[in-house]
Amino acid sequence: MKESYVLIVTVLFMSFAMGRELLANNPQPPNLPEVGPSVIRLPAQIKSKDISLSVPKEFEVDLFIDGLNSPRWLLVLPNGDFLVSQSRTESLPGMPEETVKLLTSMNIFGPSPNNILYIDLQNKEPKVKVILENLNQPFGMLYLNEELFIANTDSIIKYDFKGYKIQGKGKKIISLPAGPPNNHWTRNIILNEDGDKILVAIGSGTNVNEEGTDDLTRAAIWEINLDGEEKRLFATGLRNPVGLAFEPITDRLWTTVNERDGLGEGVPPDFLTEIKEGAFYGWPYA
Repeated sequence: MKESYVLIVTVLFMSFAMGRELLANNPQPPNLPEVGPSVIRLPAQIKSKDISLSVPKEFEVDLFIDGLNSPRWLLVLPNGDFLVSQSRTESLPGMPEETVKLLTSMNIFGPSPNNILYIDLQNKEPKVKVILENLNQPFGMLYLNEELFIANTDSIIKYDFKGYKIQGKGKKIISLPAGPPNNHWTRNIILNEDGDKILVAIGSGTNVNEEGTDDLTRAAIWEINLDGEEKRLFATGLRNPVGLAFEPITDRLWTTVNERDGLGEGVPPDFLTEIKEGAFYGWPYA
């Protein structure tokens, strides 16, 4: 009888300890808004003279260049000049016609400029010129050893860029998955930590893999050789990773992830996360 009593107490204690451990590793879900219909809220338009931005001490914000056509990404060059990729969402299958018309009127949808601008800062006034055009929704850019890599939605093109000038035609080093469908068309590229490979962010082709046919190499970060000859999946399960950066003190890789649409505002929330090699981040299951 005594041995049975000790056994029961031991089992109860272990169950209690395991329960606390499970609770610690499974926190309660965040307090989110109720799921509801998605709407498009038109932002209030104000004139710059009517309001100012709050910035940290010793910082200031001013108009630098205007009149651009859907600028999407910046790349600062070693000489202090920088590049701007210009591209736009051209269509999104399944979106209501009224919504498409509204977004087109706001220049969010429409013909994509498909070019790269060079912003020359060597003189008092910045000079803007087009150095590449007729691309395919260019987004990410990378400068390395007098070569310029441009990430189109469907490929990465390498250009000779000696003297910060495009020399000749570019060479496609790798094709990238671009559907259809291709809901998430932006492609970020950066060098890996060792500087000998390229990391590429590729969003899913669909919203939530509705048809169960989404390309399994998408919703991921690829790692490719500089010549594009070899590639592997570096991290997966990231619905739409946009922006890649190494935190300068720890050299850890981070990205932001745009979550699914159609459930209302802030449901589920987008998030910023550290990227670990070989990790799976849940999409499309969670």
